[in-house]
Amino acid sequence: MNKLTKRLNDTSSRNINLEKEIKTLREENEKLKVNKPVSDAKAEAEAIIANAHRKAEILKKEAKNEARREAEEYRAKLHTTTANKEKLCNAYKNRVNFAVKGTAYRESEEIYAATMLRVGDFLFLEWEPDNSYDDYAMRVITPSGILIGYVEKQYSKLFYDKTVSLAEITKITDDDIPFIYANAMW
Repeated sequence: MNKLTKRLNDTSSRNINLEKEIKTLREENEKLKVNKPVSDAKAEAEAIIANAHRKAEILKKEAKNEARREAEEYRAKLHTTTANKEKLCNAYKNRVNFAVKGTAYRESEEIYAATMLRVGDFLFLEWEPDNSYDDYAMRVITPSGILIGYVEKQYSKLFYDKTVSLAEITKITDDDIPFIYANAMW
């Protein structure tokens, strides 16, 4: 009987172990069933995000091209003929060349507007009375009314005193954030 009892106990132990293994396998199987749809959803979400990024890039390029086209049209209207430009420039006797400062601190739309400018384009200078850094701060504005920076502080009082309101771009770099130099005229 000892042998039989021992065999029964061994069999019972094996059955318990097998039952535990079966239970563990069932639990793992359930986890796989649950995780598979999550991984499918994750892959689908990643595909949707990638597609959205592609669409955003396309829309960004289209918007950039549209803005370039509008800038060119505006530039053409502003400078209808070389003769008109020369008359305007000849009307002003005094000129001071200055660098546009603070362009790197502008919003992306304002920086983009600065990249659309070309040598010979006009900029408008406007006093900013509530500027805490400089009582005579002069904003530099594109013909379409976008703030792109400020007149160098060393010239702002001079331009304020002379009521300078117009400048012509003399140099502009082709950088992502361009350096712009202009002649203030009065």
